[in-house]
Amino acid sequence: MKNLLLLLFLSFFANLGSAQVTVENDPSLDFQKDLAERTHFEKINFSLQSPLHFIVPDTGFIGFIHSGAGGSIAIVEVPYRSASNVADEFANKDFTASNSKLISNEKIVLNSGVEGTLFKVHFAIQDQLVERLVMIIGTDKKTYMVFANYPAMISPVLNPVIIASFKTALFEE
Repeated sequence: MKNLLLLLFLSFFANLGSAQVTVENDPSLDFQKDLAERTHFEKINFSLQSPLHFIVPDTGFIGFIHSGAGGSIAIVEVPYRSASNVADEFANKDFTASNSKLISNEKIVLNSGVEGTLFKVHFAIQDQLVERLVMIIGTDKKTYMVFANYPAMISPVLNPVIIASFKTALFEE
């Protein structure tokens, strides 16, 4: 019974996050207080405010990790590729081949006004459901893919703050 109530509670909050919103009433703005200072990755001319308590590991990894939540954010530069082409290719990917499932595909508008595409994918690792958010932004000459992975069971907590973090992205062409 407890598990059923927990499942209903989590599913209610997960469904709230999929509602369409406009920029004027953007709920991700409520999570700005949950973001850390901006981190600039000089190697790829990209910066982002990570969620609080996500750290940059000292391994050369371009992104952030949160070992307690089991979450990570990775940033990948895709030079000489159009962001719209990369987003189209990702949307048309055969997700079943990698035992994953595309949950949603929607437009995202960054705080800077840049438009991109946000994908939500689910997959399993050792019978644990994992949620992946993939944001694809850029220009006709350079694309950035920002990946966030975390346990799907904490999606109601992490999803809104990670989307708020994604919206702080800044890059140079």
